[in-house]
Amino acid sequence: MADTRLSDAQLAVLAWVRAGCPAGRFDEGYSHRVSARALASRGLVKIRGRGATWSVELTDAGRVWEPPTGTTVPSPRSGISLGRGPRHSGDPAVGQPASAPFGLDPEKLLRDVLEARGTLALPNGIDEAAYRKALGRSLKSETRPRGKRLDLTSTGSYRDRRWSVRLVDYFEDYVDEHPITVPVRVSRYHPVVRGFLDDKRADGVSRAQKPRAARVLETLVRAIFAVGGTVAPDPDRTSLYGVRTDAFRIRTTTATGHDFTIYICESRRRAKPEDVAAQRRQSGSRGRIDEHVFTGELIIGVTPVRDASTAQRVVDGKRTAVEDQVSVIVRTMAIEGRYRDRRAEQAEQERLARQQRWETAMARARVSYCEDYERRHFGALASRWVEANRLRAFIDAMTERQSSVESEQAPDIGAALARATSLADAIDPTARPESMLVEVPEPRPDDLKPYLDGLSPYGPNSPW
Repeated sequence: MADTRLSDAQLAVLAWVRAGCPAGRFDEGYSHRVSARALASRGLVKIRGRGATWSVELTDAGRVWEPPTGTTVPSPRSGISLGRGPRHSGDPAVGQPASAPFGLDPEKLLRDVLEARGTLALPNGIDEAAYRKALGRSLKSETRPRGKRLDLTSTGSYRDRRWSVRLVDYFEDYVDEHPITVPVRVSRYHPVVRGFLDDKRADGVSRAQKPRAARVLETLVRAIFAVGGTVAPDPDRTSLYGVRTDAFRIRTTTATGHDFTIYICESRRRAKPEDVAAQRRQSGSRGRIDEHVFTGELIIGVTPVRDASTAQRVVDGKRTAVEDQVSVIVRTMAIEGRYRDRRAEQAEQERLARQQRWETAMARARVSYCEDYERRHFGALASRWVEANRLRAFIDAMTERQSSVESEQAPDIGAALARATSLADAIDPTARPESMLVEVPEPRPDDLKPYLDGLSPYGPNSPW
């Protein structure tokens, strides 16, 4: 039987769960999760997931549980109460979900995104925490398309941030987690695992936990081989993000060609003063004193992965050990492989689109360049024709004037007018119709820059 002695906070959280976990009541902080864990230990609720996917639901014992007579505790920021006294008229019925504000109901939010064809713009000033919690709850919706989930993204500047909810890939739906059993005894180890046992530099695991860590590694290596992958030792001890430098690492390649680094180590804690004193007595005054000691809890993880929504590592806990979570690592690599394939596919599509856009722009730039070149050529011919006609008009005027004036220089003036007439005929393009024919030279890359609208003439991925 569940313990009936509950604190006020636990009573408030239980009332909240009975009301269907309406949004807007426990959106800040994690104190309600602590109370929910206490309720789960009493068998009143059941907790699933963690982080953004955390959720809680009533058990059969929680549905029928009643507090002692006269106990009435209002939950924070709500009118819900647990008790046998009369309920206010404004309180929602216990066991029925309260109405959520617009956009915070996971079912309604999912319908709105689907109606918006995958992208729903949100109004300004939204409660980001409330929306992220609603997105986490939407993962359990029966109306969510398989292989898709809701994602909250922001655009714009820091001062003018705009939010939207998009429907993105969720390959976790396609990869099942199959249980993997770690044997109690291993008769023959893989050379990589044998290297871990023989490596004196692998000081990330204590001597007492090394056999256990080797069995976990051997099980993981066999599981990788079972799905067509390969493993190899990783002698590189350089720092990896989120990985201790003293962790033992192996490299693995999946059947689809994706590379991962698997690491294993033992957690440490700061040594107590009596532990440090014991080390000093054992090692002497000149010995090495380690201010951190091993805890006996193993950590095994895989890196790199897409983001924090995919499990990166598993650790020993109060209820589960790493032996029970080897399948999580294998599933993580399978899921990450699908995301990598999708990113590669999207990158290839973007590359092809960028290549097609560049080729179209280059073809349009060549046409514009040829038209501009011909326009300048015909404009030059027209200018020469205008100049030739002006010169002829001038020659006619001078010839008429010269015929009416007697001068000793008349022969010289006549010769000059004859030369001017020859020059006018020389620059007149109408005298040579073949001058209309134009041969456009092959443009240089720099000649096409003015027609590319900012694109580079040297390639779709080249800068200016």
